[in-house]
Amino acid sequence: MALKTILREIRATPKTIKDAWFIEVTPKLVHVTWVGLDNHEIGFRNTSLGQGANAALPLFALLYQKLNSDSEFTTITNAKFPK
Repeated sequence: MALKTILREIRATPKTIKDAWFIEVTPKLVHVTWVGLDNHEIGFRNTSLGQGANAALPLFALLYQKLNSDSEFTTITNAKFPK
């Protein structure tokens, strides 16, 4: 399924590989996905597992697929940034 709007994204992974962030901004929606634990004794084994694009982005992708498939959210999913 193709995206119907242009997205702006920020991905973040601290050097400690304890948290993964993915922040997505659309003209009508700001969504923050955080994957991690409050207990920082536990973390991802390596950067490729713990980076925002691998750990947090897939959760946003599932949400946005649901929004795209529901006509009730067309004003959100079809919104365009001003030029």
